[in-house]
Amino acid sequence: MLKSDFKEAIRSYVDGFRLEFREVVEDHLVIARENGRLTFSVQFTETGVFVYLYFRTTSWDWDGERTDLNDLLSVLPAAFLRLVRPFMSCVLYDIEHPVGGMPECEVYARYIGFGQPEGSLSLSEDSLERLKGILAAFVFYEHSVGLFLQFDRSVKARYSFEDDELKAWVVRVQAALDLTGSESEWTYNLRTNPHWMFFRSLDAGVSVYHSPATAVALRKFMSSGAAWTEMPGPTVRFFKSELAHNAASNEDITRCTRVLERLEGKADGHAFIPLDNRLIGIGDEHVVILEVDCDRAVYNSGRAAVVQRQRREHDALFDGRVYSWAQKVDGARFEEFTRDLLSRRPGVVHVRQTSVTNEGDANADLLCIWDVPSLADVKQPDRSVPLERRTLVVQCKAWSRGVGKNDIPDIRDTLDRHEASGILIVALSVRRSLVEHLAILRKRNIWADYWGRGEIEEQLDANPDLVRKYPDIVSFSPLSGM
Repeated sequence: MLKSDFKEAIRSYVDGFRLEFREVVEDHLVIARENGRLTFSVQFTETGVFVYLYFRTTSWDWDGERTDLNDLLSVLPAAFLRLVRPFMSCVLYDIEHPVGGMPECEVYARYIGFGQPEGSLSLSEDSLERLKGILAAFVFYEHSVGLFLQFDRSVKARYSFEDDELKAWVVRVQAALDLTGSESEWTYNLRTNPHWMFFRSLDAGVSVYHSPATAVALRKFMSSGAAWTEMPGPTVRFFKSELAHNAASNEDITRCTRVLERLEGKADGHAFIPLDNRLIGIGDEHVVILEVDCDRAVYNSGRAAVVQRQRREHDALFDGRVYSWAQKVDGARFEEFTRDLLSRRPGVVHVRQTSVTNEGDANADLLCIWDVPSLADVKQPDRSVPLERRTLVVQCKAWSRGVGKNDIPDIRDTLDRHEASGILIVALSVRRSLVEHLAILRKRNIWADYWGRGEIEEQLDANPDLVRKYPDIVSFSPLSGM
């Protein structure tokens, strides 16, 4: 499909909703309500299009500090898109204040990316229909957002962090979160129009809102349809829909429940909404937002723990297929296998081998040019796109033992040597030391990620022909053997 035809089809569709449609720069479309603060962006790339949302309030809109607004009003559309068709799971990207030097707990603005399914689309009729479905949900949210917020025009809008009721509530929240006075990175305020009390702790990675209107509206949308199949597992709680597979660790579910119980008392009706990097807990009057991962990686980890459980759970989660991996995998074949996996990923422009396997490769097996979304724990500059063309070093480890931090030396030197801006480790087993090391690198604004067995199997689900192509590496096993 031609780019010009794709653009015109979007324009015609948007016109039916009476939304603003503008091309801010070449190949970057922005769609929004008139004077709306939530915008829908369509960025054309060499291989297709990338779609995402952006939200930020301004001082013209509201009094006082606006972290409470930017936090909740970026989480709400993501929660809404998880609750209505096409039941997508979003990922929230924090944006740095352009001035710099601001408190770390401040939320200046956010990108809202589409993690499941990914926001990268091809220029095709199928992608156009999918994009129209996302836009329809976006419009539905914009018409419904007032249901989540309590307004009383007879009451003057107010912002305060000195209110006595607020201070008493903050003490209760801090006790519910087991916070002490030594943990100073927090902020709080009371606001009317919309009505809520707000507390956010950077140390605890949590936001808490006393907002009955928000809690009631979220529950209402949850009860209106089956957004997912929910199932307890030995280590996680699963939330599975057709296009998005989320899971929250049992520890995070327990933590969220404990906070709600301490604030509201015992209740059996707590509800949860998972996003790729948030867990939203909903009580009768409170909303708790934990900044934790609930993405496919957590789902895959939890799924692995389920393999030995009852056949009913196994059928529901694996669709009747189990992967069996060879005890010993040839390194050259694993590189070829990884190259094929990468070539199927949206946004990948080119993948090449750096050297003959087992010869000197300067700590890089493959180099991949990829229009890849940013990782959520890497802060974004304002007004850029959370998608960047990167040259990634790919290291392939077909080892029977787990790959740890010490097995991947000199990552910074490797990136410099290959003029790369990120690293991807592909291994059948990854140790916690490597996972934690990659997380530290991301905190230092280095793109660093890994594919373990779960991530590889997830891609094999979508590309079963690769199982037939590499029977010496992986195959399907019958359920009866479990």
